[in-house]
Amino acid sequence: MNKKLDEMITILDYCEYDLQLIIESKLKLKLLQIKLMFRRLSRALCILHDNNIINEDLKTSKILLNQKGILKICE
Repeated sequence: MNKKLDEMITILDYCEYDLQLIIESKLKLKLLQIKLMFRRLSRALCILHDNNIINEDLKTSKILLNQKGILKICE
């Protein structure tokens, strides 16, 4: 059976939250949680820049977080 591929499917990890949602929800975060989140964000940006990858449109809705505390930057 020879099928022509005429669409592309992208599979991404699921993240429950984005930073914009957290800010808008007025969720009370502990200072330690905030520090850890921004340490991870800084580390992620360093990794991108070290590999000559520049995100020209970084905003809070593109910073994803899951329940395990894993932070991801998406485009």
